Amino acid sequence: MMTFFEISTLEMWPDMMFAAIDAVGYDKQPVEKNSPFVSMLYVMYIFIVTFFIMNLFVSVIVDKFNEQIKKRQGSADFTDSQKEWVKLMRLLMMCSPKMIPVEPINCFRLQCFRVAQSQAFEYIVMVGIIFNTFFLCIDYH
Repeated sequence: MMTFFEISTLEMWPDMMFAAIDAVGYDKQPVEKNSPFVSMLYVMYIFIVTFFIMNLFVSVIVDKFNEQIKKRQGSADFTDSQKEWVKLMRLLMMCSPKMIPVEPINCFRLQCFRVAQSQAFEYIVMVGIIFNTFFLCIDYH
């Protein structure tokens, strides 16, 4: 049982697997690579126990944890319509209105503002970033 526990925790399992491969029998000297098919048993055990059953165990723990959180928050007793209302309120809290920038009064600032707000300026900046990235990537000038 201790061997199975150590294999399922993945703690030093290769050493145990190699010892099992070399094992011949009770009170006999180990022979190197005596039964290599034992390694397949170890690998199958690791896949079945460690990856499948341990994941089920962890999922039950997480599910119980989430259930306790819902009980503490009081949402476990909500009806479906109340849960839908809470989702809607959370969605409304995350949404924010789009800010519309105010145009400046000064003539020079207004021209700079219009240039910065134009689509062409955005494309020029993007092309500049792409060229800069390209020149940073090359090895020679």
